[in-house]
Amino acid sequence: MRLSTKLLLPILGWFACFCVGAAEAHFTLPRPYVVYLFDGAPLKKQLLSEARQLPLAPGRHQLVVRFENSYKSAGDTDLIAGEPLVVDFTVKGGEALTLAFDYPRTLRAAEAFLQTQPVTLVDAAGKAYPAEIKVMPKKEGLQIGRDYKEELMALGWSFDSLPLPQTAPALSNQTVTTASSSTQTMGDAGNKTLEALKQWYLQADPATRKAFQHWIISQQ
Repeated sequence: MRLSTKLLLPILGWFACFCVGAAEAHFTLPRPYVVYLFDGAPLKKQLLSEARQLPLAPGRHQLVVRFENSYKSAGDTDLIAGEPLVVDFTVKGGEALTLAFDYPRTLRAAEAFLQTQPVTLVDAAGKAYPAEIKVMPKKEGLQIGRDYKEELMALGWSFDSLPLPQTAPALSNQTVTTASSSTQTMGDAGNKTLEALKQWYLQADPATRKAFQHWIISQQ
């Protein structure tokens, strides 16, 4: 069977559009950044290819990356690391993303760069891609085995956290009583209230958390 050119071209065009639309999105991790969390969990090494590419499914994503590098001078090696960056963005499918920045080639340049970490998420054409990039607060003193996930939850930046409502409802005694009941007897409404209370608590600042804890104790 022979197909006419008029019929064949639209079919080929549709097939090409389908292939492009179905292409997998990915993020290329530039050196010397290291991934610590991907979508709220430690990165599985097998996900990051030899080309330092990370596959991305359509939807919202979060990366926690950190600048870690070494510089040699006069026979000595100096290690330097910055505060982690939290990168939140959403992909539709087919995007090729990476972080763009001016690579610091000396220790002094790296120290200056890490003061503000001017980094941008860009696409394959080098165009800025919509994203929210935040620097995690600096932790003073020697830090061994930092729990970035816990820190993000305390800041309200966790990948799993829900956005706070514009006006949080007042917590009445009845609300607290319902939230403290067993989840097996609360029903759907009670479960939703409990989850909302958890999210508000996790996203509150330390002073607010402490005040809330004192209030809870005073109600017992």
